[in-house]
Amino acid sequence: MKPADLLAQYRVNDSSYSIGPFFPDGVTMLKQQVRALNLVYALSESRRIRDIYKKNPGPSPKKVAVVGGGAAGMTAAVAAAILGNKVCHFEQRPALCHLQAGCDTRWVHPHIYDWPADGSENPYAALPILNWQAGTASEVARCLVDSYEHERKTLKGNLQLYLGATTFISGRTVKWDNSDRTPRGGQDQFDLIVLAVGFGIERGVRHGGVKSYWRNDSLNQLRPGVTSEKNELVFLSGTGDGGLIDLLRSKIKGFNQAWVIDDLFPPKVSQLIKALRAIQDEWLDTDRRLPSGWLFDQYTELCRRHKNALRVMTERLQGNLVRTDINVILNGRDDVFREVLRLNAASLLNTFLTFLLYRQGHFTYVAGESVSDGKPNVTVQYRSPSTKDGPAIESKYAVDRLIIRHGTERDEILRALGLGPTDIAGLRDAQTVASSIQSSKPLWPPGWWKSEKGSHLERGRQEFLPPPTQAVMATFTSTLSNILLHAGKQIKGPLPEFRLTVHRAMAFGSDQVYFQQVAHYAGTRRSGEPARIFKASVGAVGLVCRLGKPVVLKFGADWKELWRILNAGPGSQIRTKRKKLKSIFAFPIFAPGGKHVSLVVYADSQDREFFVADDVNECSKRAALAMLFNAVEGFVQSCNELAEERVLRFAQSSFLGVKVNPEDSGHMLFDKFPKELIAVERIIDGYDPKKVTASKIGLHWDCVYKAHVFTPST
Repeated sequence: MKPADLLAQYRVNDSSYSIGPFFPDGVTMLKQQVRALNLVYALSESRRIRDIYKKNPGPSPKKVAVVGGGAAGMTAAVAAAILGNKVCHFEQRPALCHLQAGCDTRWVHPHIYDWPADGSENPYAALPILNWQAGTASEVARCLVDSYEHERKTLKGNLQLYLGATTFISGRTVKWDNSDRTPRGGQDQFDLIVLAVGFGIERGVRHGGVKSYWRNDSLNQLRPGVTSEKNELVFLSGTGDGGLIDLLRSKIKGFNQAWVIDDLFPPKVSQLIKALRAIQDEWLDTDRRLPSGWLFDQYTELCRRHKNALRVMTERLQGNLVRTDINVILNGRDDVFREVLRLNAASLLNTFLTFLLYRQGHFTYVAGESVSDGKPNVTVQYRSPSTKDGPAIESKYAVDRLIIRHGTERDEILRALGLGPTDIAGLRDAQTVASSIQSSKPLWPPGWWKSEKGSHLERGRQEFLPPPTQAVMATFTSTLSNILLHAGKQIKGPLPEFRLTVHRAMAFGSDQVYFQQVAHYAGTRRSGEPARIFKASVGAVGLVCRLGKPVVLKFGADWKELWRILNAGPGSQIRTKRKKLKSIFAFPIFAPGGKHVSLVVYADSQDREFFVADDVNECSKRAALAMLFNAVEGFVQSCNELAEERVLRFAQSSFLGVKVNPEDSGHMLFDKFPKELIAVERIIDGYDPKKVTASKIGLHWDCVYKAHVFTPST
């Protein structure tokens, strides 16, 4: 999507842009942060704001106002300031991320609403700015605020925060009262205004009749001092994600959106998960225009075709998970429950679990408009489709707990800022068009946001690297470097300098393949930071990915020409100084099936014969290569075993790695550069690609350490 087309989805008027509140594809914290980054990226690419990383950033910073202190507002403010703009950030409450702060009864997970899509179980948001991982709402809020404050200090005045500020907008002017700064009120003109006020306050909360979704409650706990025969009756009105989550919390013990997947979807129901994914894909492909009851019918047919898997899940629900201390009445506007389930109102995980509970009779559905008289009584007024203009049928319920989840007041939050009906209507039209379905997908190029240390005017290329992955790979690289250190000590004279690390293959979008350094260098030299990404077509690592065989590059007469062909060296994306570099070793590790490379061991040295001597039969060099191969084999085997036992967990992906291409032109380089490029699989005693092929490991090596039990899952 072009930046101009992207900006059209956020545009309020010539000076203002809004991150929501009418986007149709989800209201999660992560999606709002992605939209914020998409907006700032598009503003930069369209030259609406300054970007100090561009060759011609502009003569002076732009003045940007960001209104709203939630996840989107914090992300937009930091992103615009990082690019070199002067940002004033306004929040009407006295704290940032105030809705989620202190909330310990809600679990926030960045990707779970996309389940069972690939990567949906990954607990990391994987954002370039204000990153976080799954946890309670309170934990996530604290992480975001701490990261924001760290960035604000680093930006040294480019980001000014106004808390407690009642804010009004008129054209390019922002007026405010009551802020915590001195002076407390004021007004100023801005080059650009970004509205990040969320999706509005829940209906009924403003007037005190409804308890907010983000307030702590005891719904997930047994009531104390109640006899066993007394069940609590919960009346729950609302059939979106908020309502269904509270239904699941009421009926499933210790409900947690991430853990329930482990509890209910063991490996033996993998075919059922595949069928659920097909349902999700069909819904996306049909642009959400499907008849009422379609999803209920899909789930019914799925259960008919997967009876064994359904039996496994039913046994787990009935045996351990379903709560018997609470009775639930679910209330919605649809005439029957069959029409309630829709993927544009709630996630696939929540709708499917609700369907299973309904199928087993664990709650009752009641249609109609619900009214509470302030006592523990609820009246439901229902008008049948054939008599919509006639008198309502009323039913009364004496309940122990009333929960209302009727969505948010999306228009009102914009009107409170001073926006007129024309601006609001135009924004709604722009954000509800079909193309805005992609609004929550990252649209910036890989590595666009992250810059390397010491690189000011040339943007470095880094992407998020999961800390557990880096920890695992750090141990691996240390082991391999110690083998080389031991081998080097057997040689007379000073120990040659060398370094060693590991790269993983990664995919961005549908066709952008990169490799990423996943550990600090080990060895006698350690220059080169982890998290850097490089196109899969460049350098020795790119060559190994395409060829699927270990290689050694040695300094020779045609060294510079070889590097030019490999798209590396001076002026390329690989900027390592290579004047003293004389030798490189790269070794592939394969994804399941052995046809794709998912991981590459990389090492280089200032000694031309460090990895392979001119006499290829020289014993010490061959022995070192054989020990490296054996260590890699042991590492892959250990990872497979730990993944099988769920001691290590890896986020799954359909991306297999870089496909080995037997017809790749790189094979011709061995004949063209016989002294500089050496295929070493025949030199490594006992080398067999099958011994370094993963079978149980997440294909993009996103280690997530997610297991919450200490026994193998059955």
